[in-house]
Amino acid sequence: MLITVTPATVEPVTLEEAKAHLRVDHDADDGLISSLITAAREAVERFTGRALAAATYRWASEDCGPYLLPIWPATVTLVSSVINGSRVDADSFEFDADRSIVSGDFGAAVRVEFTTEPGHVPESLKAAIKLRVEAMYDASPDEKATLTTAADLVAQHFRMNMGV
Repeated sequence: MLITVTPATVEPVTLEEAKAHLRVDHDADDGLISSLITAAREAVERFTGRALAAATYRWASEDCGPYLLPIWPATVTLVSSVINGSRVDADSFEFDADRSIVSGDFGAAVRVEFTTEPGHVPESLKAAIKLRVEAMYDASPDEKATLTTAADLVAQHFRMNMGV
């Protein structure tokens, strides 16, 4: 399960860019559109496995390792596991930053805290965010499905972390 510890403070698509895409020229929906930008960015991140904004996350798994983090690129800040029913910080772990994989000798469950610093966000992924914002903002049910599919097709080439 992925939990946001510290949310992104800067989105890759600005309110002005989203409003231009939506052809909105008033300020009445600025709060709504801003929240839709965040929701759309999160959806594109989960779809692609690629970080699009700087944030801090906590991710947990009950499976045996190695553990593939759901978002890349990442910097691991803490790894802990459950040993004999108690959570303990892992003293040693390996992190393959290129593949976003955490491995080590852990107990039955592991919890990883990590940060993301995505750097440059490709225009195609910004377009996917805008299409998802449009789908959530004012699209009919048929248009919503079409726009969401279009967003996924635009983002498809950027998918990562689809297996170890």
